[in-house]
This record gives sequence, C-alpha cells and structure tokens, in this order.
Amino acid sequence: MNQRIYFKEFTEIFLCAAFFSYTWMMFIFLWDLPAFLFYLNLQEILGYLSYQLMFTLGESLLVSVLVTALVALLPIKRIKAHLSIAGGLLAFSFAVINIIFKYLGKIGDWAYALPFVSADGAVQIAIGFFMFASIALPILSIALANHPAVTRRVKNFINSLYPLVGLYLFASVAGIAVVVIRNAQ
Repeated sequence: MNQRIYFKEFTEIFLCAAFFSYTWMMFIFLWDLPAFLFYLNLQEILGYLSYQLMFTLGESLLVSVLVTALVALLPIKRIKAHLSIAGGLLAFSFAVINIIFKYLGKIGDWAYALPFVSADGAVQIAIGFFMFASIALPILSIALANHPAVTRRVKNFINSLYPLVGLYLFASVAGIAVVVIRNAQ
C-alpha cells in the first residue's frame, strides 16, 4: 500500500469512531432520559437529542481524521498494511480514554464506596489510571494491529458496523435538519 489514504480505510476508521461515539452518546442520553421527562417536554428532549447527534457526528469525523493522520504518519510499515485495523483499535482506545476522562471529575463523588481510600486518594488513583490508559492503550492497539487473529476479528467487527452506523448517520442528518429548522424560526 502506498502512502495515500484510501477512502475505504478512512471509512472503516470512521465506522469504529462513530460506533463508539454514538453508542456512548445514546447510553448517556438514555441514562438521562428519565430525569428529562420530569422537567422537559417532548420538543425540548428531541431538540437536545438533535444537538447531541450533530455534535457526535462532528466528534466522530474529528476522531477519524486524527486517528487516520496518526496511523498514516507512523513510520511502521506493518501498520500501514493494516491501516483500518490499527485505526479501529486506536479509535477504541481513544473512546475508552475519553470515557475515563469524562468520569475523572466524578470520582470524588463516589470515593465513599472505597472506605480504605480518601477522596483525594481516589482521585490520584484515577488520574494514574487515566495516564496509564492514555499511554498503554494506543501502544497496545498499534502492537496488536498486525496479529492475525486480532486482524480477522476486528475486520469482522468493522464489517458488521455498516448498518448500525448507517442508522446513526440517518439520525444525525435528521438531527441536523431539526436544529436548522428550530434555529430558523
């Protein structure tokens, strides 16, 4: 494979990034939905969901571009042969790091569950875990990208994402239309 990034590889990296971003966004939205039902009407809930879908589409595109650039710039030739696999694994590792980072601020709230650790100690443990994950997960994903069993499983996983991400993209287009119509009024 030469140095150019082909559309197929970028699409496969986008599928992984979009799957993790949209699934996490839908999990958070459904988690917050019971609280929304108490103080928001249906139009406001759909507006909130529309903004979330629009933001998640932008986030997925940004992560895809960053991961593609990172993988393409790596000097390792074996990685370039499995660009979409390495990119998919990197997108997964960035999703995990993002989830850990989003909940770093909430660790002091649930530190009472660890009676042997103070709240400050729990935050320090979480920051250490975040730093470890930020370094170890990308290195591990790049190291595993050339393994045949991992390559086969990740390729099968990526191929199974097409219908689901298609639904997510359709929902994003509908969300963008709702945002445009709401803001035009």
